[in-house]
Amino acid sequence: MQDDTTIRSSGPPEEHYALDIEGVLTEVWDERLDGWQLLQLPGQHTRISGYVRDQSELYGVIAAVRNMGLTLLRVEQIKDEYQVRGETL
Repeated sequence: MQDDTTIRSSGPPEEHYALDIEGVLTEVWDERLDGWQLLQLPGQHTRISGYVRDQSELYGVIAAVRNMGLTLLRVEQIKDEYQVRGETL
């Protein structure tokens, strides 16, 4: 039996995305976001970041945010890991 990492590596390449959300999310939301990382941003905002295999999966994450009653502020594809942490070089 293959583990999840092996299965993912044999599929299409994954893209890294960050979604900025209005409000401060706690660890309770982390369980509902299926492994996406939470980062608290200044101004009572939260950035969630994670990997998706395709646009359909990204739309599923966006729909989940909507279904949780959260306000989506921005969606961004991450090319540089500094973007995830909100840093600028």
